[in-house]
Amino acid sequence: MAATVEYIFMAVPDESSAEDTLRLINDKTSGMSTNYVLALPELKIGSLDTLMSTSEQLTKADTYAAVVVQKVMEYTMNLIGPDDHEELLVGPTRVPMETFIQHFHWDESHYPLRIHLVGMAEVISKVITQLDTTFKQKTTAYNSIVQKVQSAKKKSMGNLLTRSLDELVTADKFVLDSEYLETLVVVVPKAASKEWLGSYESLTAMVVPRSSELVAEDSEYHLYTVTLFKKVIDEFKSKAREQKFVVRDYRFSTDSQDMANRELSLLKTQLEKQFGPMIHWLKVNFNVAFSAWIHLKCLRVLVESILRYGLSNKLVTLVMKTQGKSSGKLRRTLDGLFLYLDKTCIAKEINEEMIVPGGQVMESDYHPFVMFTAHIAQSSKHVSQSRRGSRQLPHVMDTAIQLDGETVVRLPRQLAGRSFVIQKCRNCTILLLDCVSRVTVQECTNCKVFVGACKERVLLDDCVDCHLFAATRQVLVRWCVHCELHLLCPSQPLIKSSVDMVFGCLQCSYLQLKGQLDAAGLSVFTNFWSNVSEIVRAEDDEQSTWTLYPPETTASIELPSRDLLGDVSISFSKENSIIPHTIGLKQKPSGEECMVVFYCNAENVRHKVGQFLQQLKNQSSAGSPLLLIQTVESSFRADDAQWLSHHPCYTLLGICIVAQVYGDGSVERCRGIVSKLGVDAYVSSPDQGAAEGESFEQWISAKLAMITRQQISKSLAEKLDSESMLSQPV
Repeated sequence: MAATVEYIFMAVPDESSAEDTLRLINDKTSGMSTNYVLALPELKIGSLDTLMSTSEQLTKADTYAAVVVQKVMEYTMNLIGPDDHEELLVGPTRVPMETFIQHFHWDESHYPLRIHLVGMAEVISKVITQLDTTFKQKTTAYNSIVQKVQSAKKKSMGNLLTRSLDELVTADKFVLDSEYLETLVVVVPKAASKEWLGSYESLTAMVVPRSSELVAEDSEYHLYTVTLFKKVIDEFKSKAREQKFVVRDYRFSTDSQDMANRELSLLKTQLEKQFGPMIHWLKVNFNVAFSAWIHLKCLRVLVESILRYGLSNKLVTLVMKTQGKSSGKLRRTLDGLFLYLDKTCIAKEINEEMIVPGGQVMESDYHPFVMFTAHIAQSSKHVSQSRRGSRQLPHVMDTAIQLDGETVVRLPRQLAGRSFVIQKCRNCTILLLDCVSRVTVQECTNCKVFVGACKERVLLDDCVDCHLFAATRQVLVRWCVHCELHLLCPSQPLIKSSVDMVFGCLQCSYLQLKGQLDAAGLSVFTNFWSNVSEIVRAEDDEQSTWTLYPPETTASIELPSRDLLGDVSISFSKENSIIPHTIGLKQKPSGEECMVVFYCNAENVRHKVGQFLQQLKNQSSAGSPLLLIQTVESSFRADDAQWLSHHPCYTLLGICIVAQVYGDGSVERCRGIVSKLGVDAYVSSPDQGAAEGESFEQWISAKLAMITRQQISKSLAEKLDSESMLSQPV
């Protein structure tokens, strides 16, 4: 159970002055509590009968809300893990729970003061009820997926008597598709292996001699195969059972192996996709539940005060944070201080068994003043260590959280497609040299992050002075300041409310990178890093929102020691990069330009394109520069390749790699390189280059706009943000 602190919501009539009453309470409770003024709103009050029934309703709603808050909080902690998140934040300004209580302000946006007190109680109760219903539905659905994953994993766990054999055996150990013979698998205790090898041929007739092979073992058993005639299988099983050899009921099938692997892979993918939205929903609705619960506490204080002291008396209302184990002493002190309000009151010690973990204390005692209590979790850092074993998603994501000045490296095949979360790190270098599903970099300062290949998206969220080097399908940037992004990205980088951002073309290489990019479905020839789309501008419109990295400069990360990198040799130089260095459309100078279209009708075309680009570099260094504006690898249809419509074969383009080149004499120089390489390619004529380039750029803009709309719609569906990601059309 999380460590909790007790808060007392109290009210007494103001019979002299509020300042004197507050001073008296503070003096008498010094060392036992820290006291804060509780500001209660002025609500429309009904009749005495109405207040009595409302008081009963609020008591039930308070208890129910405490249970709902506890359930949502505990489920969130169990799901994320106590070491992987900070405090659950609440209120309109997203503050810790204790801060919300200590500086409580009535939330008029959700609970307008124009509503009658009875109606207010009904509104808050309805919020809690609806939230609890949705919580049950969502957790039931999520737990169902978790249980399916665990069941699928259990099939590959346990000893040889119970576990699935699909991963342990191969086709070459079996006689398949035979009319007379069949191969059985037999589990033999390790101590009886010699006995098995010496007796299996004689257990029955018609056992193929020397057909038994050891195929697997664990700490207790050996797994053998044996081949025999089908007519003696039942007899063989009976004889084996007598010798304590267990014949597994198993028939080899490649289809069953593939099906089991596909099922587990699909379940893991489904669970991973549900994890982020589930965490987001839990955090958002914990805020709703907690806020509603505290508002109920305030309503109870108000209603009970009116019932006790009437409408004419002014009230002094406080929320008191008890210190240490002084709860009982604090109550006795307050009872003595305000005994004059009700001299018939005999205060009782609080029954500690009535505490609801993470929630309310059931009021079984009466005091001469109005008092309601709540136990609040201090911080997620104090969650009991016993919870660590109950995390629901142990292998779907990896994390780097609250690190300072550290270097984190994930080598090839270590992440194996999992997601990675980097949160609240400072002055860190993080290298993910593998193919990952998603990467989230959140609330980091002065960090450098490298992502080898990302299948879905990289989110840079609320970061300052960070450098991101990533090859990814999609990039989202929110609420960031002074960050650099060097990208290989087949879609538009999306910015929301960020300032002083710099974008550049990713330049890097290491041995495993090409395979990782292929696994992520990324082509080195399709990179729209410079086509930035600003969804929502920052508040300060006069500031530079984003710029492009100067093409003549090189960006890199200071690499860690060889001990951390192992056998990975990574380079950030333009000369070694497997990703073409493009300057982007927004930095394109005026002058002669050329379109080169390579037809991907042979296996070595991409290699030839790489040689073509290298020749461009060589000619640039030897004379006047040839600048690569952008490259695209795509499947072109007749209706979307109109920019090449004058070419007689444009309707048969299929998959092509297009390079847009700028420089003096670019057409003739590109033709010379293409001719020298002997590659099947089209080079625009001097009088068509500019027109084709402009039409090609318009085609790219239209294509990117469509992709961007799809990505934003998907981001909204996955609830990456609680507010709209799209406030204006792209």
